[in-house]
Amino acid sequence: MRRVAAILTLALLLPSLVLAGGMVIKRRGGGGGGLSLPVTDNFNRADANPLNGDWTKVTGYTANLKIVSNAVIPITESAWAGYHRPVSESWPNDQYAQLKMVNDGMGWRGLFVRVNNDNNMYALHWDESSWYVKRVDATVETTLGSSGSWTVTTTDTIKFSVVGTTLTVYKNGVSQGTRTDSTYSSGNPGFGMYSGVPSGSGVDDWEGGAP
Repeated sequence: MRRVAAILTLALLLPSLVLAGGMVIKRRGGGGGGLSLPVTDNFNRADANPLNGDWTKVTGYTANLKIVSNAVIPITESAWAGYHRPVSESWPNDQYAQLKMVNDGMGWRGLFVRVNNDNNMYALHWDESSWYVKRVDATVETTLGSSGSWTVTTTDTIKFSVVGTTLTVYKNGVSQGTRTDSTYSSGNPGFGMYSGVPSGSGVDDWEGGAP
């Protein structure tokens, strides 16, 4: 209990606090008090198989991700893996998740918002030529909309946000399109990946917070 109290005291005094597993919690400015967002994971730690840190596997997805050379790649081919990430305070209902691409390998990446009950959420799935916004109901996917076409390259940053009922896809800070749905109003952000060539798809620098 003394250790927990000491950590919370430091969190209030410092602008940010780095926890075990690479998790970073930043304090809200302006005298709001308590811990705040964004939360980040740059995966800059020892190689781990499977992915470690403060991540919870999404029910119905696999734990098919690992850390190699400070980035995340799939362990084996042809399986969706998915994780979401709670923190010590409640996530805001309006939230975002984002990732950076680390190469152009074949395969699908994913970002999740409002994950609740471990298997209900909104998901953005994308590859090198298209993206899809989906609602996932106990692992059953419903496509809410798609891009038609787009291109992504190494180091592009992809962001997926939800504000009210509006879901927005961003690439390098520029909106790529919006879709709407009112099924889920709260939950946690996360990410996932599916790859036909495990070493070909990679992601880095996950971040989740309030838009």
